[in-house]
Amino acid sequence: LALGGQQLVIHGQHPGVHYQLAAEYAISRRKLADEQCSQIQSYPAQDPLLQDTIFYGQRPWRSGKVEPVDMQREKEGIEALQYRERTKTKHCQTITRLQEC
Repeated sequence: LALGGQQLVIHGQHPGVHYQLAAEYAISRRKLADEQCSQIQSYPAQDPLLQDTIFYGQRPWRSGKVEPVDMQREKEGIEALQYRERTKTKHCQTITRLQEC
């Protein structure tokens, strides 16, 4: 923090630092996702992601419930998300759509 004439000048980190940290985070997140999702080879027979959700981020297979009721269905739902993450997710497009809201 410094005073330059009549204006207050704030010195901070170069903006490139934030871009670098974001890039490092994206790379580590992608590696972790690849590691966790590599074991799933097929999509569950009954699609647990078809049900409607009330809000973004809600798990469709347990709509209206906080805790899992059926553990087999919970496992299938998580496997479906992992399979979709590994095969179909385009993060850049998802982030762009969320920013447009």
